[in-house]
Amino acid sequence: MKNRNQWIRALSILGLGLISARGLDAACPPAALQVRVPPGATAAYLPKSALGIFGGVVQSTAPIHGTVTDLGDRLAYTPNRSFWNLGVDSIVVSPTGRNELPKSVWWIAATRWGQVSSENFEDPANPNWDLGSFDPAAISTFGKLSGNFGLRFTSSSTGAGSTSATLPVPDTNGATAGGGAVGGWRPPGGGGPSGWSCGEGVVCPTGVWYPFLEADGDNDGQVDSAVFIKELGNEVQVGLSPGDTLPPGADPIVVKSVTRQAHFLELIHWWGEAGRSAGAALWVDGIQELAIETAQQSASLVEPTANSKHTFNEVPATWVSGAPDLYHSFDNLAVFDLAEGTRFDCVALDGFDSGVFDPAWTLYNGANLSAETSAALAGKLGLDVEVTDLGASSGGQLQLPGVTSRDRHGLRFRFDPNTVEMESGATLNLALAFQSATVPRPFLVLLKRNAGGLTLQILSRDDNGAAKSTTVAISDAPHVLEVDWQRSKTVHVPTGYLRVWLDGVLEVQHLGLDNDAQSITELRVGALGALGAAKGHVYLDQIETWSEASMGR
Repeated sequence: MKNRNQWIRALSILGLGLISARGLDAACPPAALQVRVPPGATAAYLPKSALGIFGGVVQSTAPIHGTVTDLGDRLAYTPNRSFWNLGVDSIVVSPTGRNELPKSVWWIAATRWGQVSSENFEDPANPNWDLGSFDPAAISTFGKLSGNFGLRFTSSSTGAGSTSATLPVPDTNGATAGGGAVGGWRPPGGGGPSGWSCGEGVVCPTGVWYPFLEADGDNDGQVDSAVFIKELGNEVQVGLSPGDTLPPGADPIVVKSVTRQAHFLELIHWWGEAGRSAGAALWVDGIQELAIETAQQSASLVEPTANSKHTFNEVPATWVSGAPDLYHSFDNLAVFDLAEGTRFDCVALDGFDSGVFDPAWTLYNGANLSAETSAALAGKLGLDVEVTDLGASSGGQLQLPGVTSRDRHGLRFRFDPNTVEMESGATLNLALAFQSATVPRPFLVLLKRNAGGLTLQILSRDDNGAAKSTTVAISDAPHVLEVDWQRSKTVHVPTGYLRVWLDGVLEVQHLGLDNDAQSITELRVGALGALGAAKGHVYLDQIETWSEASMGR
């Protein structure tokens, strides 16, 4: 181990500060160790035989967003609510009493989009869906969230309009998994210079519930669940209920208030089967806000050739004197079934337990990086970053180039400041997403010391380079950091976000980011000097990164 480190240091002395090292254990876990967690499931199971384990199990790390129970012949994962927001959790295990390399197990939400039918309204004369029941004036440049056209429902829209969409082919899972729909939505007053405002000197109106999206999972004419929308002063409410109607004066079963700005909605519904009830859930900007059980029949009784049917209804604005131009806009609508795979694809994973780095990594200041038992935060070994100097020559980073740019990327790693000496104001770069040297970094995570102690500074940037920043105080102890970044799904209205969990607690939410022009093509993790003087060793371990599969793939 030390001979290898000396070899790296020798290359660094020769001026090769940026080098590649080869190894074995950073590959993503095989499919057998990536466990699907179906929507609505109370537990997901992994046979120990898939791990090559037939006795006791030692968990060197616990899951962050659920619990794992040893049932003898299998491991049972029980997700909590935060799992459905991030969609990925993991553990590191090894057999009791055997000197083997630990194995990583991923638990991933089984909400991957399968067959897709979409409508972006870019060709009003030749739409993908039948839009005949909408007022033709509703398809307008004023309703666009991207491209040139979108749906714009004003208070003067004539009549009740709707459009329904079914998938072009039957559910690829034989209608057993479920399906859903997505869409961009900008409520009256949302987006643009006015922010959430309904206009200067104008009181935002309060209206009634409108069923915007109805889901009929087996296309039998009976709506299984519906998303409702209601204006309520400065806020807007969304609700989720079984069926498509509400009793007079009643609210949907579950309700969430959201700001008057653009949002991205995703509805998923699923059939009942062993271990889970039929139900539906609504995600708003990537967070599961609402969930219900429904009266859908068992998957075993669903016609195998059934097509899910989704109906999008007109949502007229609540007109208020002095503000006649307020309206609801919808764009980039799509319906889908749920594929057999998982929502996310693994990009890289390294627990450093083989003692060498994976060839996927490029090492920056490689002489300062080594795998050591003292640095282990999961498994047998961890990444030791030696910090010895000022500025960029201090510490080092693992760099992962060649990342396929997608709309959503995730990163998780464990770190321990390990009582590293840092002068007040000193800063170490823990993680960043990189596109190019001339483009603002999509996100950045900094470890800083000030008079009050250690902090993390989390930054995100929009397409113009404007930054949002959040500071979180931390202890000088091991932590788990998780990053969820999403590129805006619209061009004209910002719907991107950055969310960061620390030790399983959501600490940072940068919403409404105008970052549609950004791409992530490289990820960097380590402890690299950025400002001031620091000395000591920072430990990192179990670096995991993933990206969301593109719709329809």
